[in-house]
Amino acid sequence: MLTNYQNHQPSKRRTNRPLSPLMMSIRLYTQAICIQNSKLPTASAKLPYLLQAATLAALGAYSTAALAEDKPSVELAPVVVTASAFEPQAGDMATATSVITQSQIMQQGRSTLGDALANEPGVNSDTFGQGATRPIIRGQTAPRVQVAQNGMLVQDASQISPDHQVSVPVLGAKQIEVIKGSSALMYGGGAIGGVVNVVDDTIPSEPMHDTVSGQFGLIGQQATDGYLGYAQLNGQLNDNWQWTGRFQKTDLDDVKVPKSRYDKVKNSWYKQDNASVGFAYVNELDYVGFSYQRQDSDYGLPFHVHNHCQPDEHRINRLTCGLDEHEHGTHEHHDHDHEEHGHEEHGHTEHEHGHDEHEEHEHDHEEHGHGHEEHEHEHEEHDHDEHEHHHEHGELPYVKLKSDVYQIQTEHLVPLTGIDKLATKFSYTDYQHDEIDEGVVGTTFKNKAFGATVQATHATHQVSNLGYMKGIIGVDYANSKFSAEGLEAYLPKTKRNQVGTYIIERLTPTYSGAQINDAGRLGAQSSKTQQDHLGHNHGNNTLPTDSTAAKLAKQGKDLWYVQFGGRQDIQKIEDMDNNISKSDNAHSLSLEAGRYLTPTTQVSARVSHSERLPASQELYANGAHLATNTWERGNLQLDKESTDGIELSLRYDNNKNFDLSTSVFYNDTEDYIYAKTQDLVTEGESKGFRLVDYHQSDAKHYGGEIKARYYLNDYISIGGFSDIAIIELKDKQLGSKYAPRLAAPRVGGDITAQFNQFDVVLSGYHRYKQDKVADFEHTTPSYNMLDAKVTYHSAGAHDYTAFLQVSNLLNDLAYNHSSYLVEHMPLAERSFNAGITYRF
Repeated sequence: MLTNYQNHQPSKRRTNRPLSPLMMSIRLYTQAICIQNSKLPTASAKLPYLLQAATLAALGAYSTAALAEDKPSVELAPVVVTASAFEPQAGDMATATSVITQSQIMQQGRSTLGDALANEPGVNSDTFGQGATRPIIRGQTAPRVQVAQNGMLVQDASQISPDHQVSVPVLGAKQIEVIKGSSALMYGGGAIGGVVNVVDDTIPSEPMHDTVSGQFGLIGQQATDGYLGYAQLNGQLNDNWQWTGRFQKTDLDDVKVPKSRYDKVKNSWYKQDNASVGFAYVNELDYVGFSYQRQDSDYGLPFHVHNHCQPDEHRINRLTCGLDEHEHGTHEHHDHDHEEHGHEEHGHTEHEHGHDEHEEHEHDHEEHGHGHEEHEHEHEEHDHDEHEHHHEHGELPYVKLKSDVYQIQTEHLVPLTGIDKLATKFSYTDYQHDEIDEGVVGTTFKNKAFGATVQATHATHQVSNLGYMKGIIGVDYANSKFSAEGLEAYLPKTKRNQVGTYIIERLTPTYSGAQINDAGRLGAQSSKTQQDHLGHNHGNNTLPTDSTAAKLAKQGKDLWYVQFGGRQDIQKIEDMDNNISKSDNAHSLSLEAGRYLTPTTQVSARVSHSERLPASQELYANGAHLATNTWERGNLQLDKESTDGIELSLRYDNNKNFDLSTSVFYNDTEDYIYAKTQDLVTEGESKGFRLVDYHQSDAKHYGGEIKARYYLNDYISIGGFSDIAIIELKDKQLGSKYAPRLAAPRVGGDITAQFNQFDVVLSGYHRYKQDKVADFEHTTPSYNMLDAKVTYHSAGAHDYTAFLQVSNLLNDLAYNHSSYLVEHMPLAERSFNAGITYRF
């Protein structure tokens, strides 16, 4: 499953209407994305145009005549975004937002967070084997993307490196929320890229009416010869006490890949056990919940290079490599490498000619491969062969991870003047993972972290004749002690303290519109209190007489809203080994507004100023990091990032047969922090090893997403989407201006048919060739991904859902440019997957 389109039920059809200039411009936007690269692989060159046609069909269907008379629409429960301060519905935010539901998560069959989100518009994944995948939002990943579980930031070691797993269970989650952009002030100025919030029942969150209820699911995958499973039980001890228990298990073998001499990616296996138990006490005014969660994960590290390289003593931006134990030659790497790349021995001007040299290098590379696609195939075989050579003398490296997380959450309705509710959240994490090579623990990473948040929701009050205002004031605190010991201790022991304060206010024309959509917990009581208030006199609360406002009022919506907020952060990071510390503060501001032009069309805008303080690895890293094949060097002179951004969104839904949403964004950043590659080993056992420095440069970041769905009738619908994100650096020393590992644009869509209890979905996308590459990167070829799926929903007393899916139907050889292992970790081959979920 690629998008959430197929879970949207068919609704009414609409009558014929001419295509508007706005729709015409959206059509042209999608066409521009599709024709960016005119050179397509001959094997499946027609698929991008078919996908484009599906997208344009959904967009252009706005002007198509209805196929039959209107029929009653199917009402769906609103999807609430709990990660946002006011818990709005997904379509009522200025910032582009995605919500992946529980059924979608289950039918995707993904056990890691990055993979579960990789097919959402505007979201990708920096895959590192099967065990570690982090989400990328609009080209940004950790530490600019924050991950939360039930609203509390996850404090593991995933922000340090892409080979470190995001330790949040995915399978069985109620929903996963993605807020793109910098509007989520509750999560700190570091969330410039966005926020991902995994909502689950680790702590019981909704009133339960049965003594015992639950669900379980099981999925089998052919491409990994593995399975994923989960089980959950819920219940109540009495009228006030609730409990829940969850268990998740994953067992996946090495990934099978297509069109390669080697049928598997060596050492890409993944095993995980995750269990949690939680209790909650609820009465009319109070909620107290607590939980314990334990995760154990083991996963292989593909292409883990044994290298003999380090920065040169005299030429600080060069690597010096020792004699290659497994090569017959006697030349040191740096002599050959400097000759190949034309580096000046005592200068620092290598990047002035880097672009031309890179093109020549790519040209030579293609000549040796006798064509782009053949080259990739041949290169993959060489990589596998080289990988075998590295580890033929011992056990392959893998990670053994364990994480213990304790959480407490409280809510209290306060019958005091000016305050409606107080909420607190506390978490403690004890995290450790060992990187084991040749059967011996080489490096141990540990993180012990404490987090706390206190929020006060103030009462709604009238602001002159402008409207009604509701808001949240909050304080959060985080303390973490991180250590790395062993061969890859490229980071010293660090201690981080961070304190943040924030305020977020929302102004609407009516009293009810200003309220917080408090889903679950004390939500029922809060809603009753709000309804009681609605019967009182709150001043001039009469609805506008124009038809748009009146129609919106019937839907429980306001004609307009304005939301603004600010945040102040203070951070101190200490290098405990070298007795060095760096303290700084940052502030962030956000203003957004939305208005309905008609009852079916909403426009919104957001402007923001966000500041991000440097992370510990950006400041203090110094050493070899073999998983990513880099020697990383931090920079104590780094200043905070400062980003000014704007985002414009349009949503259209005629509540009959067509809906569309599109967003465009532009960010201008001063002192953007990035990992700058200074040198690269090009031959020998250490081939691919890089020297990386953390630098700063001004940057611009822009792009957008679009998605649409058209319902041909009550049973068949067509959906389409497209996305693009580009980051350009202004560092004049670079040969290429683009940031590393940018995902290429893509265009996709699906055709969904629903017959009785069956759903049939054919979905896919085309990823364009990525030639907007950073220095020392290579162009990644385009590919097509096509899936087919049949789902059965039970109609009897037994509530279950079963599905059969064929993924990568075309068996395309595909590479993820956003991955550190792009050349060594292709996407999986054609795979038959099946699963079932049973609820009771």
